[in-house]
Amino acid sequence: MELTMQERKKLTMVKGQVYLKAGKAKKSAMLDDFCESTGYCRRYAARVLHQTGQQYLLGDCILVADPTKHIHRHRPPLYGPAVQQAPTTIWSASTFLGPVRLAGGMAPFVEDLTAHGHLHVDDETRQLLLQMSPVSAGILGR
Repeated sequence: MELTMQERKKLTMVKGQVYLKAGKAKKSAMLDDFCESTGYCRRYAARVLHQTGQQYLLGDCILVADPTKHIHRHRPPLYGPAVQQAPTTIWSASTFLGPVRLAGGMAPFVEDLTAHGHLHVDDETRQLLLQMSPVSAGILGR
């Protein structure tokens, strides 16, 4: 019977506290048992058990590692729908250049396409397009 991820994390918390205080012989036996229970390879299991309950200093605050919790980091999108649409138009007009060349030549493309009426962008969108990195241009252009 295979354990679910939540069951593995609970088992890790329980066994990890004992594992950190155990001697070498006992750690080896515990590691064998933990590997058999979870299906982890021995090296990964040793790392997981060793890192359980570790303390990290973050400024004045001490954080304790808890494998049962997952930190969700949300970053708001930098580019709105108008900026996301423009690189596709520019990319197709540039005969499908690579992202580095597309980002490098973004200014003349924006100016030319705007002058000929193929691209309609405001000043804020224009600034974001001109500051766009090659990676972002590659992702948004396709």
